[in-house]
Amino acid sequence: MKIKKVVHHGKIRWRVNDPRGSNGKRQRKFFETKEDAERFTRQQKADRHAYGIHFTSIPPSERAVLGYQLERLRKLGWNLPAAVDFIERHGKIPPSISLGAVAAEFFTAKKVAGLRPRYLRTLRASIKRFLTNRREKIISEISAAEIEEYISRNGWAPSTKRSYLVDLRTFFSFAIKRKFLTENPAIAVDLPRLDDKAPGILTPTQTKSLLDACLDAEPDILPVFVLSLFGGIRRAEAEKIKWAEIGAKFIEIKAEKAKTRRRRLIPIASFCTRLSTTD
Repeated sequence: MKIKKVVHHGKIRWRVNDPRGSNGKRQRKFFETKEDAERFTRQQKADRHAYGIHFTSIPPSERAVLGYQLERLRKLGWNLPAAVDFIERHGKIPPSISLGAVAAEFFTAKKVAGLRPRYLRTLRASIKRFLTNRREKIISEISAAEIEEYISRNGWAPSTKRSYLVDLRTFFSFAIKRKFLTENPAIAVDLPRLDDKAPGILTPTQTKSLLDACLDAEPDILPVFVLSLFGGIRRAEAEKIKWAEIGAKFIEIKAEKAKTRRRRLIPIASFCTRLSTTD
């Protein structure tokens, strides 16, 4: 950097030619006294010696922002090289998008994927419950601690907690696929453990009482109870079976009606054996 005495706007000034100014380009600075110009030159040389040319080419306003962000990284247990390495490994920083916007895409995508209406209704209700008072929140700001607090605060049974947490894992996994997130915060929350309880089994007397009550009060739903009790068929599947699908040897559960989306045939012989044991 060179100091030169010049006339600037009709006044004598001391000009400093800085080949690498605060914006990285050649700049000129004017000072009222030679001492001020020399002081500026000494400070610039000292900064460049201590921090390098790249730092001194950053405008002072951006240096303040840089210092603030470095302090944020320090509090998070990171340093700048580690943060840059992470971005290089995982790609660009996810865009800032709200939970509500992601949810809208999520519901549309699941509907297009051809999921069952019943499952879609359950999933939509589950995610909408989580969106309450969070719809405008940026999705990348959702932490595992917030999800854990949401799951545990409502006094739900372990099975209910598990169901809601699985739905949130599905939702955030979708956000990762759409590049809105790099990590799934719901994965960091442990799934509640469930006790392995034996299923409830009706006795022959209880079964007879149930069928008698159906005959007396709601005879139209009797076939569904019979198929469920003696055929081991899920209620949602039994409700969709038509009489034409009950043959002499098999009960057919078509793929589009089965929970597993696979066609099943239930032998009538074993079905009748179960019926006879309750007589």
